[in-house]
Amino acid sequence: MKYLFSFLWIIFSVHSNSQTTIKCEGVQKINNSALVKINGLNQNTDIRKADLLKYDLEVTLKDSSYKIIGFIASFDCHSRSLLFDFSARTYLGNRIKANDNFIKHIWVGDQLCIQCINVERNGMTFVIPGTCFQITE
Repeated sequence: MKYLFSFLWIIFSVHSNSQTTIKCEGVQKINNSALVKINGLNQNTDIRKADLLKYDLEVTLKDSSYKIIGFIASFDCHSRSLLFDFSARTYLGNRIKANDNFIKHIWVGDQLCIQCINVERNGMTFVIPGTCFQITE
């Protein structure tokens, strides 16, 4: 019985931790600015596709007293659909790993947006403004 309880507790803990969601609406907005870094270098308006495939994309904050919970990344997915032609993925934490499957589908000339950045401080969750980048060769 002791082992059964331990097993159920582990399953419940893993399941409850996987329920973390990113909220875009109904969360207080603050003006903390996000910085996007690749290979330790701040990205301003452009990101090289080769860098996305080689290095992690890291979202950091100007005010480091906040912790990043997660964000939503999106780009044009080239489906040629008239109604819905973008791809979005939610990331927990503050990075997109190099060569992530989501990143592989970005084309040169696309715009990659990091939006709905959820941050936390003192147990309270906030959302900060996002940023977009042009993907270059």
